[in-house]
Amino acid sequence: MEANRQWQKKLVVGGLFAAIICLLTFLIRVPIPWAQGYVHPGDAAIYLGAFILGPLFGALAAGLGSALADLISGFPVYAPVTFIIKALMAVIVALWVRRLSDTTSAKALILPLFIAAAWMVAGYFIYEIPAFGFGNALAALPFNLLQGAVGVLVAIPLINIGGKYRL
Repeated sequence: MEANRQWQKKLVVGGLFAAIICLLTFLIRVPIPWAQGYVHPGDAAIYLGAFILGPLFGALAAGLGSALADLISGFPVYAPVTFIIKALMAVIVALWVRRLSDTTSAKALILPLFIAAAWMVAGYFIYEIPAFGFGNALAALPFNLLQGAVGVLVAIPLINIGGKYRL
């Protein structure tokens, strides 16, 4: 019975995180015209969600919230790849956190956050080469790096505040 209740909690909180990720991605963004994308603070919520929810529900919240933001923002071409990239970002952070066990220190999380951000940059770069051409993918690279940095920098204080609430 307790396992079922825990699953229900994760499902509800995961749905809330998907909505938060979507809203932070959709409402607060800086467009990148030539890359057909944008920079946003939604990745910080992805990292916090992964920290709280673990790999499965963290990945689902990250993938669904981010892909939905792409769909309603007018970037449907990105939605499938965004789902994969953002879900794997959450998995990277959640598995690292699981390995750390009781550590909630942002200092201990800097490496996995940067690894997840590096995966995001690489994933979009690889996708954008065939989708938009090498030149456009290269032009978007600094903005994807900025996106990664913004997500990490915003996530660190959020995890320090909300990281004690793991499900």
